[in-house]
Amino acid sequence: MWLRDPFPHLFSEVDFQVTCDHSNGNTSDPGNLVNGSFKFVQANHRTVKFYKYWYELRWTFCGKNEQDVFNIIKHDRFVTEELSLTMRFLDTVHFRGFCQLHREMEKICIMHANCCLGLHNKINGLRQALQDWKDYLSATDRRKWRSSDRCKGSMSNNIINSLEFRW
Repeated sequence: MWLRDPFPHLFSEVDFQVTCDHSNGNTSDPGNLVNGSFKFVQANHRTVKFYKYWYELRWTFCGKNEQDVFNIIKHDRFVTEELSLTMRFLDTVHFRGFCQLHREMEKICIMHANCCLGLHNKINGLRQALQDWKDYLSATDRRKWRSSDRCKGSMSNNIINSLEFRW
């Protein structure tokens, strides 16, 4: 859900930028846990080769979703050295989700329903977030984000890590 223009918070001269489930604050650190819900990608020979490589690895990591595969290959020597792909892992202050909910409503640009299993739970959580956003904008309620109980419950009762697109 786009709440503000995210483009001022993106990096110039970077090949591949992606949102995170959990961010340690260092946007260059591949140790950040990626969530592929929002990507900003420069069209160039490095990113084309990267996407082909990522796609080909669906056979190597059979049964894993594209996000899990990305979290593995972001450390790969082919990606970091041979392609020299530049990556940034977008902070969860501006690019938020339910995994790492920051309280600063004045900074959020994008909200996504990560760490929440089931379409009904995701919709419910995003509706609640949208209502919090409307209350914030109307100045009737300056409280901070509420966490979605349905989303929290959906993760604790299920061993599946993600319902993202599967190859």
